[in-house]
Amino acid sequence: MKYKNLFFDLDDTIWAFSQNARNTFEEVYQKYSFDRYFDSFNHYYTLYQQRNTELWVEYGEGKITKDELNSQRFFYPLQAVGVKDEALAERFSRDFFAIIPTKSVLMPHAKEVLEYLAPKYNLYILSNGFRELQSRKMRSAGVDGYFRKVILSEDLGVLKPWPEIFNFALSATQSELRESLMIGDSWEADITGAHGVGMHQVFYNVTERTAFPFLPTYHIHSLKELMDLFWTFCRIGGLTFGGGYAMLPMLQKEVVENRKWATEQELLDYYAVGQATPGIIAVNTATFVGYKEKGVIGAMFATFGVVFPSLVIIMSIAGFIDNFSDLKVVQHAFSGIRIAVGVLILNALIKLVKGSVKDILGIILFVATVFMQFRDNYYVNLIFKGITAAVPMLVLAGVVSLLKGVNKNISNLIVGIIALISLVVFDIHPVIVIICSAIYGMIFLREKVE
Repeated sequence: MKYKNLFFDLDDTIWAFSQNARNTFEEVYQKYSFDRYFDSFNHYYTLYQQRNTELWVEYGEGKITKDELNSQRFFYPLQAVGVKDEALAERFSRDFFAIIPTKSVLMPHAKEVLEYLAPKYNLYILSNGFRELQSRKMRSAGVDGYFRKVILSEDLGVLKPWPEIFNFALSATQSELRESLMIGDSWEADITGAHGVGMHQVFYNVTERTAFPFLPTYHIHSLKELMDLFWTFCRIGGLTFGGGYAMLPMLQKEVVENRKWATEQELLDYYAVGQATPGIIAVNTATFVGYKEKGVIGAMFATFGVVFPSLVIIMSIAGFIDNFSDLKVVQHAFSGIRIAVGVLILNALIKLVKGSVKDILGIILFVATVFMQFRDNYYVNLIFKGITAAVPMLVLAGVVSLLKGVNKNISNLIVGIIALISLVVFDIHPVIVIICSAIYGMIFLREKVE
């Protein structure tokens, strides 16, 4: 699915409402010396939140007006401790609404994610908040310029999750349902509402919710998770020499060990499917990992991330490729890199043998789409044990082919052994091994390159 239109909730999705509101309440609480009425600020704030939640439900059902909502929620805490001063509650309310739009704390990574998405998608706000507040909050936080349009429930008189507000948003922005995505932190308002009209959703789970009546389209705990997919595979793609097999140790390090986006077995399965389907192994694997983590959007980010460095490098050197390849320093560097890559793949091979060669031998071709849809099926899992058992032999063939171009001498053998020990014994990052091998080639192999 290719999305064009991204609808964001504002409060606690982009703008840190919970933090900003609490800070504002505490500021006004101190101004009016409410310690004379309440045991503590937490005592006051708990009373407010309880009644506020109830009143918003009544407002959503049309039982009370906007003015009644605002007056009752500020008066209730005072009333609960025997203070009948409605004028005091009104002054508190007035100060609160004057101060809170000036707060500018955003959710973690909100701005950098918006900067990345804005040139590529149509971004909109879809919120239950009131216009005079939401517009000022966005300006104070400096995020108003990222969004093409702000759609508020106040405009229609209907709150999320009712389907009317989502249909109104699609109409107001001239967006097609199948090309639209709702991103929000509220399960009830954002996710349930979007699901009800058939719109795909990204649940931003800031409260660590664990129970779900249905599975959202995508599930994230940080806005940065989508960006992490892109940058991780961008690093892998930018430092891969020797083809898809050479990318395997990078994937093991970043995807399995560091990020824990996949298990060793799952990574082997992705490689096995990549062998049986058209396309580049490394790109297919990136797509699978991205899809597993964040669905279709994750697959897009991961795939683009892994191919992006190659595209940049190829386009950058296309005009002078002949001269570039003849440079002695480049030849020396790649001579050293070739040794390291062979060892990197050999190290990956060792891990493959340990994890996959157990009982069944042979290669079974299978369609990637069947794998993605039926991976948890017991019989499909048995089939893939056979496929993944063959993967190490394919990788070994790649090692042999790659090392054919390396000069057979004592110094290169020693470098290869050192590289292997660094990876297996000391768990040195593959990137460091590649860089050190390049330096070795530039210094010690200049006489070996014709």
